[in-house]
Amino acid sequence: MGIVAELTLKGNELLLTDSLEAVPEIELSVEEDTAGESGLPIFYFWATGGDFDDFEAALAEDGSVSEYTLLERLEDRRMYRVHCSRTSFYDAYRESAATFLGITASHRGWAMNMRFPTRESLFQYRKVFENTGVSFVLHRLYTDTEDPGKCYGLTDKQRDTLLLAHEKGYFSQPRETTLKALARELGISSQATSARLQRGIDTLVTATLIDASPVRDPK
Repeated sequence: MGIVAELTLKGNELLLTDSLEAVPEIELSVEEDTAGESGLPIFYFWATGGDFDDFEAALAEDGSVSEYTLLERLEDRRMYRVHCSRTSFYDAYRESAATFLGITASHRGWAMNMRFPTRESLFQYRKVFENTGVSFVLHRLYTDTEDPGKCYGLTDKQRDTLLLAHEKGYFSQPRETTLKALARELGISSQATSARLQRGIDTLVTATLIDASPVRDPK
């Protein structure tokens, strides 16, 4: 079974800090994360609150952002894809073999719900932030025993997307549905759906073929 940690990171070295501080009313809810060919993180997120034009101007000037794309525009929120120019905490996250269960961000910091395979991996992740000027506040820690499938590292969103794709015949040959149709049913963009599928498949391959078994907390 894994260990679930609810924590907050805050510091100038974190991604998007300049943009979030420039428009403090903005709050981000990350739908999906992945890494590009260079290994740099790519985030798909909804932004709510504040002035979107000011936020986009801040993104354009943010040193942690190499480029951004507006994917969806609704009356009260907008979805963006952001390619980051540096890794910040993302390298530590990947090395820890953790899984993001939920991420929100604002000028107050990054609030994250993460599943770690062991307590040791959580401690190693926390150690990365020592003497960096980034505060690490652990709010809650508990053992994840809710769903046996979660030991493979899938988030709920990845699991739901993979199941929907399977049920609709997306993996069939020939395909019985399209990425656009899946995205419409999930209520997110095609790009975010594609990223979620890719990340979910990569997680399953790592857990079942590379690791050969689900990640378990040693006794």
